[in-house]
Amino acid sequence: MRKLVIAVLCAAFGFAGFSQCPAQERGVFARAMARQSEHAFYLPKGLSEISGVAPASDRSVFAHNDEFGIVYEIELETGKVARAFALGKPTVKADFEDIAARGGSIYLLTSDGRIFEARIGEHRKRVLYNVYDTGIGQRCETEGLTIGPGNEEFLILCKTMHDPALKERLVVFAWSLAERAPAVTPWLNVPLDGLVDELDQANFHPSAFAWRRDAGTFLIVSSKGRTAIEIDAEGRLIARFKLEKKRHNQPEALALMPDGRLVVGDEGARGRGRITVYAPTTRL
Repeated sequence: MRKLVIAVLCAAFGFAGFSQCPAQERGVFARAMARQSEHAFYLPKGLSEISGVAPASDRSVFAHNDEFGIVYEIELETGKVARAFALGKPTVKADFEDIAARGGSIYLLTSDGRIFEARIGEHRKRVLYNVYDTGIGQRCETEGLTIGPGNEEFLILCKTMHDPALKERLVVFAWSLAERAPAVTPWLNVPLDGLVDELDQANFHPSAFAWRRDAGTFLIVSSKGRTAIEIDAEGRLIARFKLEKKRHNQPEALALMPDGRLVVGDEGARGRGRITVYAPTTRL
């Protein structure tokens, strides 16, 4: 009877299946996203696409689209833009995929592995920027960026592999802002087998990730197929589940707030982008 109840609950929450439910019960991210969201809102006009989000304060996030180097600070409670500033004059154009913030600066990642660094600007101002080539773009199309474990270190998630040796694998590189040397060896390099269902592997192209630095665990989402996996720093599976289409039609951005709330950004294929906020299951 107990197994039947668990199976029904797993199906109700849209999880990958009964066989994964024990792992999902252990996953912090999985438990958070199985709940009803704290709240959700559509982004202001001009942000139909949201490619990345990062904590800006305890109550706001930085966000951007995938075409222009314009950074918006959005209040999570009201959905209003607190400020917006642009990189360069004219505004720099690139295929921007994700954003991170640290020490008064923001960092924008492009699909070819470049990182644009700029100081956080005032509302409606333009800021100077630096560009660094991480060298990762030669190995894969880069998609996700987060603060790394070391000082001035970033973790960069691969989406589509250019290097045949990385095919059908989940790959994360570490890149040091202090050293600014090309990243050569992946920080994490594990096969998709065992992480993603075999039938989902062809459609698994990571579109965003978040990292719990205290626990060393990742949430990685593939917008195509709406598959989510939670893994540890060694690449071992903690949880695997599906995102509900009515909640997340095209998830492209993730951010973990200081209080443990999880922020998910969806691109607006036929309208404005959307942000969903999930309450934490544990405090960080």
